[in-house]
Amino acid sequence: AILSSPIHIQIRFGSSSKWPTDLRAMGAAKTAMLLQLAQGIEDMQGDKYGFACRVSTSSSSSSSSIHVTPQYMDIGYKGYAWRIFVRADPELKMLRDLRKPSPEALDLLRTLTRDHVIAAMHHSTIHKVHTEHPSSSCVVRLAKRWVASHMLSDVIPSEAIELLVAKVYNDWDTPSETPSSVSNGFIRFLKLVSTHDWARQPLIVDPQGHISEDDRTQIMARFEFIRGPNQDKGPAMYIISPNDRQGDIEMDETPAPTGTTPAANTSKAPTLQHVWVPSFTMDNPEWVILSRAKALAKRSHDYLMDLLIQGDTNASTTPQNSRWSAIFQETTTSLKSFSALMRVDPDFVVDHECSSTTGSTGRYVQNHDANRLESSYTQSLRNQYMGPKLLRRKVYRNLDNDDANGSLMNWTPIQQMVHALRQNFGSLALFFYNEMSPDVIAMLWRPTAFTPQPLSVLHSEYKRPSSAKDQEWSKDTLVCNNAQDILRELSRWTKDIILDTKVLDARPITSMSRRQQQQQHAQFVGKDGGESSSNPNKRKMMNDSDSDDASSNSDSDDDDSSTS
Repeated sequence: AILSSPIHIQIRFGSSSKWPTDLRAMGAAKTAMLLQLAQGIEDMQGDKYGFACRVSTSSSSSSSSIHVTPQYMDIGYKGYAWRIFVRADPELKMLRDLRKPSPEALDLLRTLTRDHVIAAMHHSTIHKVHTEHPSSSCVVRLAKRWVASHMLSDVIPSEAIELLVAKVYNDWDTPSETPSSVSNGFIRFLKLVSTHDWARQPLIVDPQGHISEDDRTQIMARFEFIRGPNQDKGPAMYIISPNDRQGDIEMDETPAPTGTTPAANTSKAPTLQHVWVPSFTMDNPEWVILSRAKALAKRSHDYLMDLLIQGDTNASTTPQNSRWSAIFQETTTSLKSFSALMRVDPDFVVDHECSSTTGSTGRYVQNHDANRLESSYTQSLRNQYMGPKLLRRKVYRNLDNDDANGSLMNWTPIQQMVHALRQNFGSLALFFYNEMSPDVIAMLWRPTAFTPQPLSVLHSEYKRPSSAKDQEWSKDTLVCNNAQDILRELSRWTKDIILDTKVLDARPITSMSRRQQQQQHAQFVGKDGGESSSNPNKRKMMNDSDSDDASSNSDSDDDDSSTS
């Protein structure tokens, strides 16, 4: 099974009187077009075109090279995968013209606008940057690898990374010249992330000079309005590109320019202004994640600059042990800043070369079969080609093995599990992982996760008395979240994927009274006095939390400083 991420293709249809006037009928028409396209590709099979395809409309079918859903169509061929979408402009116009749209219609409009309109314009913008500056594409790949290696996958959107690199290559506000090499561009990327004043300045990315001075003034005015007087509101990473113009609105009063009071603006006539809203960083990253990314970028930048100034002695003697690859690894101190670490079953990890803890980036390993040294990149490509161990098909000489190298598209069980954890426990904790090699999932409690609050029957899940002394419960009726209940529920969600959980910050657990701890521990103990064997992850989680009390308390100051 060849693990492959699909390449997105958009088929755009213009206005026509043949389109239906009902949204559901229009969706059915788009699905019918995908089925017709799939049938046409299937008819192309044979000696004339040299490949064979089979159409499937069932999500359970894994042997078909064409899979059709109501939203898209997947095509697999010789290890490559494509995902085809149908964009119908009349559908977007119909959704915008609804006078009283339902929540479902609004959600569909946002989804179609983001996936079909904004994504297409963003691709065009980035493609122009890569065409003008060939090294920028390699810098994007390095930047995405760096973000993933520090377990920031999905919390920093990939589109934001591409815009940051585009800013590096088209920064009109800096006297520095445009980077001419991959290493220079990557160092400039790290410097931009670590030095930009995200709280006081928006990051305007305009590679082609489409944003005028008036637009910049309006962007700055809206940015200051969203940030507020304390400069702590709105998106943490406020990135604006020419594709983020959402439309025009009529303003009763023009916002006051920077440095002036509202009274100085005497114009009261309605004016038409553009609405500039970040398309990709509106929800992510959060402030705590941005602070962590800035600290990691500064440390990586300083480390690479020291290597350039002093020289990498290991690289001159043994190139396979170059020290520059250390910036793609998580250190022990960095891992201690999390509240808990969950170890993933190795069978779910396809590529161990990109691991944040045990990866071999930049190193060479002896291949005894081929009698030669192989780079970590070559090994990663082989792992991607082989696919997951559990899903590899055996090859027999006396059988037809054409399907042995079938493409496995979007096999991401860890990513789906992390998405479910964020959706159900996102208000209590943050979750981090490396999408390229998800061998470890890190969790960090939110500062407000254990704040005492009044008891509410509707919101009594995972709650316990906040008082450490049982006799004070009659006087103090405040409750707070029970850390052990949350960890127990997490073990249920991660069953069969997570092998064990190591609790690094046991303060939410040790703050419970002795009687409460005994009641919680009783749920893990059978009637005969022995531990229940129903869930070994829970016993492992309890043992780790008890054994790490002293170490977590001694490292609490370091944890707070590293996550602030």
